Amino acid sequence: LCCRHSSANSTLFQELAREFTSWTTALDETAAWLEEDERKHNERFHDQFTHARNTFMELSQKFADFKHPKGFEEKIERIVHKLGDIENSLDDMTGIEAIFCSEALGEAKSLVKKLIAIEEDVNSLEKGKEQLIQFIFILLH
Repeated sequence: LCCRHSSANSTLFQELAREFTSWTTALDETAAWLEEDERKHNERFHDQFTHARNTFMELSQKFADFKHPKGFEEKIERIVHKLGDIENSLDDMTGIEAIFCSEALGEAKSLVKKLIAIEEDVNSLEKGKEQLIQFIFILLH
């Protein structure tokens, strides 16, 4: 399943890259067309083209971030580090003596709060991924 998902993502990236290349070419051709004849002085055409190019540039940046999500990778690394810390804390709590149970209970409650925060981080990453995919899909279709 993981390999299938990875293959699907790779195919999606390739298709999106082709779309971006196609739209870049179309925008370049439109820019040249706008400089011909009477269109050269048509302010409305140029304003609309500028808006389209700016929108496309924003989308291109989002796609680049999506392909190489440094922020995403950093969040994942932080989550992995936090999970490692929690695992170490749980290991430390195994085999505790009865007199330390109340302290261990407090630590366990703290670990549960940390796990809830990690779950929220993961959900946020998933939501961001889905929103970006929907945004790209809407703009390209």
